[in-house]
Amino acid sequence: MQSINAESEELLTIDQVSMIVDIPVSTIRKYCSRYRKYLHLKRGDNNALMFTKESIQLLVKARELTRQGLRLNTIVGLISGQSKSNLTTFMDMDPIPPSEK
Repeated sequence: MQSINAESEELLTIDQVSMIVDIPVSTIRKYCSRYRKYLHLKRGDNNALMFTKESIQLLVKARELTRQGLRLNTIVGLISGQSKSNLTTFMDMDPIPPSEK
C-alpha cells in the first residue's frame, strides 16, 4: 500500500484513494464534481485524476460532514474557509491509517 509523504507531493489515483479511505470511486467522483475548486486535482497519464494528501483530506472531511447531515452549501463553506468553523485540526490529520503504511 502506498503512503503519502508530506515532503514530496506523491500523487495517488482515484482507485488508490478509494481503497485507502474506503470511499467508493463513484462517491469520490461526485465529490470531485462538487468540490473541484478546492481539491487541487492534478492529471496523470491518460488524463487520470491524481490526488494529493490535501485533496484526500478534503474528500474525507466532505464525507464526514455529509454523514453528519450538513447541507451542501454548509460543507462548501467549511471546505472553502468561508465558514467560521476551523478545519485546521482536520487538515493536520493523516488520511491513511497507520496500519496501511
